[in-house]
Amino acid sequence: EADIRITLPQPVTVTKEEGESEDDFAARLARQILETFQPALDALAYDHPEIDWIRMGEEDGSAFSYTTTHLPFSSDTATVTKISFRLKCEERDGGIAAYCDRLLETAASASIPDGLSRYDTLLLLQQALCERVSYCTDAPYAHEAAGALLYGQAVCDGYAKAFKLLCDENDIPCIVVPGKAFQYGSEEPHAWNYVQMENGLWYAIDTTWNDREG
Repeated sequence: EADIRITLPQPVTVTKEEGESEDDFAARLARQILETFQPALDALAYDHPEIDWIRMGEEDGSAFSYTTTHLPFSSDTATVTKISFRLKCEERDGGIAAYCDRLLETAASASIPDGLSRYDTLLLLQQALCERVSYCTDAPYAHEAAGALLYGQAVCDGYAKAFKLLCDENDIPCIVVPGKAFQYGSEEPHAWNYVQMENGLWYAIDTTWNDREG
């Protein structure tokens, strides 16, 4: 487990609503804190796909707590001054450090000739990823970059996280974008990437849907 403690630069104050019970007030406070800070943990996971060994959601066993200046039972307001996260860490074959090294070395192994435009570099990176990966929903680490780069099987967020690592190794600004996709008349969770081109504009690229053989 890993513990992270943060003192907030600006405390967060939640006010009890009229007629609200103490239990409901405490539950609403907990939800608001989670809704405020869970996106920060999600952003960390998307910005650094190599740390997939940290479980960041409550459903994965992590937890958070907070310190207030006034407890809900003694005041109509609760001011949160400190946040503590307890994140669950999973073991990896050979240890976490060796695993991360292997993942990043694999990402760096894509051979890109010098002097290519960013557009041509991205085409080659996408081709290299699609040649390596097959779409598989029940493969180990299917939702992680390792599923794509180390094991050759992944789903959309595994593709997207792996592609970000490839771009990072080639100094191309890239982010992972989680969202929804419409396919065959239905909506489903999906993930893709945005990359920044030389003109400063950001463009979408979807390695999962571009992998026609996957």
